[in-house]
Amino acid sequence: MTTVPATMKAVYIDGPGGPEVLQYGDRPVPNITPDQVLVKVSRSSINFIDVYHRTGLYKLQYPAVIGRDGAGVVVAVGENVSKYTIGQRVAFVFPAAGAYAEYCAVPQSKVVALADDIDFDQAVTMMLQGLTAHYLVCDTYPYKPGDSILIHAGAGGTGSLVIQIAKAKGLKVITTVSSEEKRSIVEKLGADLIINSQTEDIIAKVMEFTENKGVRYVLDGVGLATYQLSMKCVGKRGFVVFFGNASGPVPAIDPLSLTSHGSIFITRPTLVDYLQTSEELQDRFDDLTNMVKEKQLTFVNGPTFGLDEVQEAHRAIEDRSRVGKIIIKVSDDE
Repeated sequence: MTTVPATMKAVYIDGPGGPEVLQYGDRPVPNITPDQVLVKVSRSSINFIDVYHRTGLYKLQYPAVIGRDGAGVVVAVGENVSKYTIGQRVAFVFPAAGAYAEYCAVPQSKVVALADDIDFDQAVTMMLQGLTAHYLVCDTYPYKPGDSILIHAGAGGTGSLVIQIAKAKGLKVITTVSSEEKRSIVEKLGADLIINSQTEDIIAKVMEFTENKGVRYVLDGVGLATYQLSMKCVGKRGFVVFFGNASGPVPAIDPLSLTSHGSIFITRPTLVDYLQTSEELQDRFDDLTNMVKEKQLTFVNGPTFGLDEVQEAHRAIEDRSRVGKIIIKVSDDE
């Protein structure tokens, strides 16, 4: 039987602010309800939603442990849990409390079992960012093979996955990057057109590639800095999806202005609405797992930080100098 301690190391905040408000210290190990499992966390990850929680853009009750996904081993199960057993390797999203911690209580509906050939680094990359990329490509817009898609920040964690999933589904992919170093990374992922946002005219390049028709679909996780570009790059009756606020939130948009862009559609989705049941979570994760096994999906590895280095990890994701997935190595378990 696994012995669970009373306290654990975790990263928490007492109020909003910069990376300096992230505190590393002792917290109680969470108790589980009848429908939850307790996971000894091996890997957690840094996502932009964690930054939004830390800064106060998305509100929390304090003190709060942050972090929205992880992977590890089940060490306790609630009395209503039948799908998972102690010792099982799992990944999870949307825990009851934050995942920047050695232990995490998670509703069983937000847990997936891992195949033996999926390691914890892969698993945590496939959770919040992988699931987000999956629903954005597969379900937010009714695409047809051959449609064109524009994804900003293609060298980032979500962007690099969107490119590969979109190519696997038969879409023509345009992406932006902010440096030639990032261009070389994205080239290996199969994008059809790569635009350096610092040196090239994004709108002109998109229109040239699409024969002045514009793309059918734009995925914009950058927000404030790119939202106007996104609406100018989409074609008539096309779709613009704002799914993140990396540069700041998109301001209010007058619905009447959409007519001047060609009767376009705008939506602001969130992952939780695309994981309404445990079956939907499992189906998405299984599709991602199959793509990994078929070598249609590889991961752009970013830096790895320890749990006590989360302040540095937040600075790394905010300054956008790093590429790929930023992972927190909570323990050496695998």
